[in-house]
Amino acid sequence: MKSVGCKINIKSFDSSVLEYTVEKIKRMASLSGIVTLTGPIRLPKNVKKWTVLRAPHIDKKSREQFEMITYRRMLIIKDTNPVLIKVFLQYIKKNIPIGVGIVFKEYSYESLDTIVNK
Repeated sequence: MKSVGCKINIKSFDSSVLEYTVEKIKRMASLSGIVTLTGPIRLPKNVKKWTVLRAPHIDKKSREQFEMITYRRMLIIKDTNPVLIKVFLQYIKKNIPIGVGIVFKEYSYESLDTIVNK
């Protein structure tokens, strides 16, 4: 029997908004009947740094440094009901807060016992 799963990748520049979104998704999953939710799994944060000259003509030693940090988390859902996962993902898409990016990767898998016994 094939089972359906989904990986939810969440990223944001603000860690507090990210943690709020993860808790909200976990709460929505428990209310909708999804019991096989794994996570949040902390992924490495991306740090981009760059340096800019303060004055365009003189004082090359006078510079400003900036950085942008992207925080990421991953949730994994494993369930046998594909309709429940589709409805849950549509609900998440409609209710995500501003400043949070979410990517869904749906997949299906089969246990090795059913493949070997065929």
